[in-house]
Amino acid sequence: MANDVLAHFNLYLLMAARTSGFILAAPILSSVYWPNFAKVALALALAAFAVPSVHATVPDLSNEPGAFLVDFALEAVVGVLLGFVATWIFNTINIAGQLVDLQIGMAVADLAMPGFAQQAGVFTSVYSVWFSLLFIGMGGLGGLASAVMESFRLIPIADWHLPTDWMALCAQTMATVMLMGVDVALPVFASLFLCDVTFALLSRAVPQMNAFVVELPAKLFVGLASFAVAMPITVALFRQLFNVMFLDLQSVMRLVGG
Repeated sequence: MANDVLAHFNLYLLMAARTSGFILAAPILSSVYWPNFAKVALALALAAFAVPSVHATVPDLSNEPGAFLVDFALEAVVGVLLGFVATWIFNTINIAGQLVDLQIGMAVADLAMPGFAQQAGVFTSVYSVWFSLLFIGMGGLGGLASAVMESFRLIPIADWHLPTDWMALCAQTMATVMLMGVDVALPVFASLFLCDVTFALLSRAVPQMNAFVVELPAKLFVGLASFAVAMPITVALFRQLFNVMFLDLQSVMRLVGG
């Protein structure tokens, strides 16, 4: 009986390493505004919920400490990898916001972006907060927890490998992130581009007009108006981005799990 308890405890520690790595790198869950105690408690709770359904032979900590520590580190790497994939998709919103900020002229007005220990432009912060609230409201945190629980089924404990085509997978994910970022920013970005073209033509037709002075408030008005008009489209793109995030997580888990 004691040996069974010890074996389950060793398995639990390895599973907790994976959940801890995932929370360390996952979007929102890794926020600096979350208390560290809550992160540790969530990681341990997720591992405790999943351990009854996992059956694997793992090294014993007391008899094979070296092999156990290697497996512990590998499980932590798996968790960080999965969290990094989710964060990578999440950064689509930052790309979209930076494109709009650069085009509208607000890139110099940096603000503290909630949830991340960094500065960001006005529209980057707005998109980030909007996407985060929608993500939480639609059960995104539960989806992340379900994803890491599902990883124990698709990726065996201490038995995983990097796919041979992992470079192609990274390139494909990066292309998806860039494309989705442009899609989110396109309504506002296209309006501002047309505004630039219009004032370029006006400056040629009416040389006396100071186009630079007139264009700044006009671009601000056009940008805000197009942002308001494009809200339904942006929400639809956000929903599509949710699906892309979880589909990519599923694909990575299947490839890593073999």
